[in-house]
Amino acid sequence: MFNLKFLRSPELKRLLLFFILVGLPLGLIFSYEFYLLGAVEVREAAPLPALRVAAPTGLRVAILRSGATADFLGTGDAFTAHSVYWGTLLGSQRIPFDFISDEQLEGELAAYRVVVLPSTLCLSARQKDNLRKFLRAGNGVVATWATGTRDERGVWRDWDFLRELTGAVAFDLKERPSPWYVSFYSGTPLAAGPAGGTRVQITSPERVEATALNVDAYWSDFSLFPVEPELPETYLGAAIRRQWDNGRVVWLGFQENAAAGGGHEKLILDSVLVNAIHWAGQGLVGGVDAWPSPYNSAVAIALNVEYNSENARYAAQRLLRRQAPGTFYCTGEFVRESGYLMRTLNYAGEVASHGETLAPFTHVSANEQLLALWQSRFTLWRLSGRWVVGFHPPDDIYDQGTLRALAGARFQYYQVGPEGNSVLPQRVRVAQRIERFERERELVRMSRMTHDDRGLSRLGLTGLEPAWIVQRVEFDSGIIRALGGLYILSLHTNGLSSPEYVDVLTPLVEHWRGHPVWLATAGEVADWWQQRDRLIVLATDWKEDSFLLTVRSASPEPLEDLSLTFYPPAAYQSAEVIARSGGISARIEPERDQGRFRLILGRLESDKTHHFEIRLQP
Repeated sequence: MFNLKFLRSPELKRLLLFFILVGLPLGLIFSYEFYLLGAVEVREAAPLPALRVAAPTGLRVAILRSGATADFLGTGDAFTAHSVYWGTLLGSQRIPFDFISDEQLEGELAAYRVVVLPSTLCLSARQKDNLRKFLRAGNGVVATWATGTRDERGVWRDWDFLRELTGAVAFDLKERPSPWYVSFYSGTPLAAGPAGGTRVQITSPERVEATALNVDAYWSDFSLFPVEPELPETYLGAAIRRQWDNGRVVWLGFQENAAAGGGHEKLILDSVLVNAIHWAGQGLVGGVDAWPSPYNSAVAIALNVEYNSENARYAAQRLLRRQAPGTFYCTGEFVRESGYLMRTLNYAGEVASHGETLAPFTHVSANEQLLALWQSRFTLWRLSGRWVVGFHPPDDIYDQGTLRALAGARFQYYQVGPEGNSVLPQRVRVAQRIERFERERELVRMSRMTHDDRGLSRLGLTGLEPAWIVQRVEFDSGIIRALGGLYILSLHTNGLSSPEYVDVLTPLVEHWRGHPVWLATAGEVADWWQQRDRLIVLATDWKEDSFLLTVRSASPEPLEDLSLTFYPPAAYQSAEVIARSGGISARIEPERDQGRFRLILGRLESDKTHHFEIRLQP
């Protein structure tokens, strides 16, 4: 029977006092520290912007308002919106511009460095001749959609003028079911900054596809693969950039205001448009390279250790022989009695978490997910001696509560299936707000944009020839490599890590080693990406044939093997670098066939600012 005297006893008073003075503060601290208290918001961090410097001669842009095209289409304000969009964008970038009429396009254009033709279907023969003269004088033209395919009266004139400007073999207006995507290659001036290795959803009512020897972007599916898998990307061109006599031409096969939904996609497309203006106007365009020098893409070999967990040692042994690191996402219930296996995996690369069980995380609350993640971290620490920082949710299923729990459990990165709009890692910020107090923790998301080993065939792995598997993985990784992205080879212990298939890892590693591909653990990728995105880089003061570059790293750790790629005016093919601050090495690697040069820096210490003078050379 309950003793009522206890309610009036000194013991209860002491217990309540202890709870008020110790328990409640500890509970609040616990809730705050592990992101259980207050409002929590998840948002993507902004990528590093492009570096742009206008030519010393200045940059003034003429934006055509084509009355002939407006009359032919008969859509009124809907067509005018294209030129207005350009004006708003250039105004936001403080780039001087004027709107010009059809009559002005036939006249003197010496005041301008670039002419923009926004979705201009109708051009007269005289206007085309004047644009040729403009280009021969060393200026630039930026055109979108089916430029010049009709004359001033709206009569069809085929694709001849567009073929002449771009050097493309053919153009075609194709009807495809929506949604429509354009994917941008890294390593081009158009994609400098946030656009490289990303796709943008497009809403243009008609989309022009080009067949050309070289394209800067192509029509793709959601996963950034060509929209017609049987065709090469050069048959599905969505953007072309070309040196035309002394001038430069940029063509985009869609309308300039066609980014679906605005937001992040609009920011990417706007960056492409501004890059096009600077490059066509003989300015300087550049950006921080995605990967440490000398690499232009990366591969992470990721093994999910679950059923038949002992098979993990086969993959670990193959990778150790080839000195290729692996990332091993371990499920607690399958490895908690396998101390020797865990030590082997630790030696072969990095151990990360695949959860304590294979039950979907989203079936429980954020608090329960947090406890499960801490339990997984403790299990793997007990077995491997290291605190894991990476997580791959079972079946790639997670929610906002999972991200909140990952922040609270002190994880650094997570790997998921096809998601987002990029083959590059993305920084995700989990922000916690309590009244005036706010803090955030950053996670790195790595999206696998291709099938894992179980999805290589609709019928599964059974019966597949190892040679076919190798060829398929090489093809998939080749698409990601061309985009300059991160390819994740996702394996399972009852999949390609099993004895009958694990030997495919050897030729695959050798294949990747034949290219400038960084073979890294997921943790190494996350470290690099967080350090890279904490850079502050400025290009300023272009005078005659030189400009100044300022670089500062806000990363707590030193940053090594950083490189930047610059696309100079056509008159320059290389450069030399002079360090204006001591204690750092720097060198230039010209890539004349690509119309660019790379600046490779030595060790960047934390919170130190470095200044360089870049002198351009013919």
